[in-house]
Order: sequence, then C-alpha cells, then structure tokens
Amino acid sequence: MDVLARMLVTLLDGLTLNWLVDRDSAQALAVLDASADQFAALSRANRLAPSTRAARPARRERRRPAAAGRA
Repeated sequence: MDVLARMLVTLLDGLTLNWLVDRDSAQALAVLDASADQFAALSRANRLAPSTRAARPARRERRRPAAAGRA
C-alpha cells in the first residue's frame, strides 16, 4: 500500500502541474478516470496477493555521502 500511496501522490502532483500549464480540464478528468481504474485494479491485486513482507529482507537505510568539509 505504501507504493500505491506514493504512486497516487506522484500522479496528482504531475496532473496538477500539467493542468496549471494547459488548463485542459477534460484531459485531466480523463487521466483521473483512467488512473482510478488502474489504482483499483492494483489495490485489488495487492489485497489478493499473499503477503511477502515477512519474506523480504529488511530495507537498509540509504547512506548519504558526508558533506565536503565535514569530518
């Protein structure tokens, strides 16, 4: 569900920026309609799939390079 939530936020962010540029509400609504169908299908597939969280190794924290001049 975390991935679906991130995908939804990304979609809405991009769609908002696109609408601000071209003000085409019909196109934006068409994208939302198609995306709603896709998200519904993905969420159903996710709900029906067996949980693989326990089988996955723990996610490692990303190491950020030290800033220049820092010890």
